[in-house]
Amino acid sequence: MLGELDSKGKSPYLFPSPITGKPYTAITRAWYRLRKKAGVNVRIHDLRHTYASLLVTGGRSLYEVQQILGHADPKLTMRYAHLSAKTLKEAANVGSMIVKKAA
Repeated sequence: MLGELDSKGKSPYLFPSPITGKPYTAITRAWYRLRKKAGVNVRIHDLRHTYASLLVTGGRSLYEVQQILGHADPKLTMRYAHLSAKTLKEAANVGSMIVKKAA
């Protein structure tokens, strides 16, 4: 599929701008056009936040989420800490089951 791109042999980039020949630095205009066409009012940040929330509720550590999102400061990632409470409770329950079996 990549071999079929128009940029093949013309640019070292997969999706170069037809104007500059360099990679795109933002997708803002395309995003606004697509979301208008789809009839949704969702910001890219909303998608990023949802993705991070799904990672945390799926059991990924805050450190992993921090690295994936590229947060230099872990305080930014801590906004998702409340979502990991369920995961921590489940882990504690597993621990108590292990203790019960050992007793």
